[in-house]
Amino acid sequence: MAAVAAEVVAFAAGAVKEEANEEARTGLTSLLGCWLVRLTPVGPHAPALDAAAATLADGCRVSVGEVPRRAHLRAAVQALRGNTTVRAFMAAALTPAVAKIVADGLSKPVLRLDATLAACAAILMASSSSAADSVLDSERVWEKGLLAPDSPLLSLPAVAKLPAADAAALADMVEALLLQHPHRLQGPSNTLVCRLLCGLLVHWAPEVRASAGAAAQRITTSTPALLMPLLDGLRGCMNEPGCV
Repeated sequence: MAAVAAEVVAFAAGAVKEEANEEARTGLTSLLGCWLVRLTPVGPHAPALDAAAATLADGCRVSVGEVPRRAHLRAAVQALRGNTTVRAFMAAALTPAVAKIVADGLSKPVLRLDATLAACAAILMASSSSAADSVLDSERVWEKGLLAPDSPLLSLPAVAKLPAADAAALADMVEALLLQHPHRLQGPSNTLVCRLLCGLLVHWAPEVRASAGAAAQRITTSTPALLMPLLDGLRGCMNEPGCV
């Protein structure tokens, strides 16, 4: 399967760049994300992953049209969620591109969905790559986008407006934040992130609740001390009308 995945990924990565039709290009990008989940990033398969990371990074630029840009971001998030082994390998090419999207999305509401997807991709890569973590520091993504108490990316009303598939991906981002970056989450930041996961636990979409529930179980199993902050956040969400 790994060999087949490498062939499909290499084909899709090249075809996306050559395809002129936007609908076809979007379909190829989705195909790329699906098969990256099955790719093993070692030995003869590494060139396919390098090509895919370069293609996704190129498609995540603000100058790219909205539809293909979001398709590239969703493909990246799908790959990074479904295949932890590719995170560190994709980080060098992809982290600067998604960090730029996050920074732009904080000040431009029209890019808010893009910034949320980009933040999810960035955090997942930073959980496996210190270089990606450093890029997020230098671009002030941590400071302004993910740790600020007024960050629009962590706002429950904003999350409620996301498409269900995109909101479900946020559960993996919260899990990575709480388990891989606890040193960054102090006081209000930790409370804010826990509250975001709790908002996902009571989300209107069943797939979002399922994703959040699985993440919450892994988080509390790994770090039992987080159970009480999560329970506090859940009580707050249940008592707040229109939480999600």
